[in-house]
Order: sequence, then C-alpha cells, then structure tokens
Amino acid sequence: MGVSLVVHAQLSTLGGGDEPAEVDGHPVSAAQCRALRAEADALGLRRPEGGTLEFAVHDAAGDLAAVGTRRAVERGARGTGLRRPPDTPHHRPRTGQRRFTAIRDRRCRHPHCTRRVGRTDLDHCVPWPRGATSCDDLCCLCRRHHRLKTRARGWRFRMLPGGRLEVTTPSGITRVTDPPPVVDAPPAPTGAPPTEVAGTDPPAATDCPF
Repeated sequence: MGVSLVVHAQLSTLGGGDEPAEVDGHPVSAAQCRALRAEADALGLRRPEGGTLEFAVHDAAGDLAAVGTRRAVERGARGTGLRRPPDTPHHRPRTGQRRFTAIRDRRCRHPHCTRRVGRTDLDHCVPWPRGATSCDDLCCLCRRHHRLKTRARGWRFRMLPGGRLEVTTPSGITRVTDPPPVVDAPPAPTGAPPTEVAGTDPPAATDCPF
C-alpha cells in the first residue's frame, strides 16, 4: 500500500514569505518548506515508493486553495495552473475532489470528533442533486456522524465559506468547526472565547441517538 505525504503551506511561503508550514502534521520553517519543494529528498524526505508527495497550498486567510505535485505548485507559485477541483454534475465526487476535501478536513468535521480522515466518509451537506457535488458542499464525516446527519431528525449541517462546517442540533444549539490550520495557532489568552465554536453549550448526549 502506498503512503501519502502532504506538505501544507501558504502560497506566499512558497514564493519567499516567512509563514511556517507543516509536513505530515509537524511544523517546519518556511525555508525548509521551500527546500522540500525544490528538492524532493530535502530534510531527509522523499516521495514514498508507491505513494505520493503533494503540496496543499493555502491562501492568505489560511483556507485551502489547491492541492498539487511539486511541479504543479511551482507553476502555481508563478501564477499559473494551480486550481481547486471543479464541480461535477454527478453524485460521485471525482478523485480530485476527494483528495482536496480529505486534505482540507484531515478528520471527521463533526464538533469534538477526532476520527482521522482515513476512517471517514465523504458526504454532501446538501443532499445531491439539491446540492452540487462541489468542494464547497462536501465534508468528511465518520460513519457514526454520517448516519446521524442522514437518519436522525432535526439535525442541520451547512458548509460556510473557507470550508467551515455549521452543525445545529435538534434543540437549536449551533456549533461551527474550522478545518485544521496549517500550523496550530498559539493558545488564546485566558478568558478569551474560543474561535472554533459558535453557540452556547455542547450538544447534550440525548441529542445523539447513535
């Protein structure tokens, strides 16, 4: 089985900026990231045999803009050829959409769920064909929360700009989760409200029948 290695970085970093990047969940400096892009075996890393080495490029706001190989990223850094996967009229997402969404989400997007993306389903927030098969309507949910969304009454899931997911329980409590950042931000000052959550209290256990 092939191994996938993903480097998360802002496009400005690849073009010479100072923002840090992330390799397989570990932070690296901007210079190390550019070295890795320029030479696949920099930092002792190389494309895994039978696997892939991809760069996840983020915009200035931290939102995932595109996923590509080293050569595609080099073209993108020059302002050409690096785009997010297009929509498809079919129910089944294309390979590029699956890859983009998995790299963006990296885990089940339901609030407080930590299930890794390799054990999740790709789901339409607005059921197809009412909703488009688009990266703006697809998100990763573990099987438990996929069933919750599909079968339980009163739950509402809505994708927001930047890949944010809004989940509202039957009792009206709303929480919003963001895709994982490129590099974890420093802790908020004591007493500051969390940025990930919108709402009052976490969903009560009785809200979830699964």
